[in-house]
Amino acid sequence: MSRKTTLSLIMGTTFVLGSVALNCTATPLATDKCAYCHGDTGNSDYDHVPNIAGFSTFYFTDAINSYGLGDRPSEDFKADGHEETNMKAVVASLTDKEIAELAKYYASQEFTARDQKVNAKLAKRGKRPYRKCRKCHTANGSDPDDDAGILAGQSMSYLKAQLQYFKKGTRTQPRKMAKAFKKLRKGDIKKLLHFFASQK
Repeated sequence: MSRKTTLSLIMGTTFVLGSVALNCTATPLATDKCAYCHGDTGNSDYDHVPNIAGFSTFYFTDAINSYGLGDRPSEDFKADGHEETNMKAVVASLTDKEIAELAKYYASQEFTARDQKVNAKLAKRGKRPYRKCRKCHTANGSDPDDDAGILAGQSMSYLKAQLQYFKKGTRTQPRKMAKAFKKLRKGDIKKLLHFFASQK
């Protein structure tokens, strides 16, 4: 065997073994822990589960930590073909590195507005109460860079549940939101739901 052939075999073997070692030690993205409910790209098929695609890394991480601390209600949910679980349990199974990876991954995905029935009159009337929200939820709730989540095109069932949590005090509100929430009149929540759902 020639020196050149031997060298080629050694280099090839080293490359293959090196690739195997890299693949074994690399931390896999933990999207499988989220995909059952939120979909592969963060756009869910379930009415009571939010789309998380496009969330800023700050907002995603803050939300995850809030579930872990119990500042956000974590109700049990069962995705088709999978065991029942809840967000607090999912968060407990994630490492800090996985949370950082997930935040970066979902921030890079494109948010898809939900296809849902919207009452045009209520959506139009929702513009007025939205004025109380727009300082934080900018661009009609569609700008992820405001670090306040994406409300535009989000599931009305999910938004309604979250607003009810705020109303009951079972979900912690930022001080600014608590102040704005108190200014909402009767019927404003319903108008806001249709307003945000109408945004594409």
